[in-house]
Amino acid sequence: LGLEVLGFAPVDGDTRLLSTSALIVSNNIYGDDHLPYADRSDGGILGIYAATSTSWSDLAEIGAALVFGGWKNHPKIIVETARRVRIKPLQRPRGRGLLASIDGETKRFHGDIEITIHPRSLKVLAPPRSVAA
Repeated sequence: LGLEVLGFAPVDGDTRLLSTSALIVSNNIYGDDHLPYADRSDGGILGIYAATSTSWSDLAEIGAALVFGGWKNHPKIIVETARRVRIKPLQRPRGRGLLASIDGETKRFHGDIEITIHPRSLKVLAPPRSVAA
């Protein structure tokens, strides 16, 4: 397991220390009762999700909850929101850095990671919505 101990600070200044095997920060909050994805792309808030267990049986149970629903209310998943989050590894593998996936691309980070959402900063061109007659 790639276990890291993280200091995690939402924008309100509240700092949390946690031991986690998985930490996810999403652009907008994941919706309920389906596989994890954002129902809205313009919510303007980060979703923060952390598994609080490192046991393989708990992680398998969390994986099943992801597939079958109910994962947001799972007792071993922390769900938070923020506009900015700072992740500070308290223990780092020597020289290897923190391994992260960003849009499916794997990258190593050395040092703290700060993630900030910028609501409505991306312009999207789309055809006009059709009006039902």
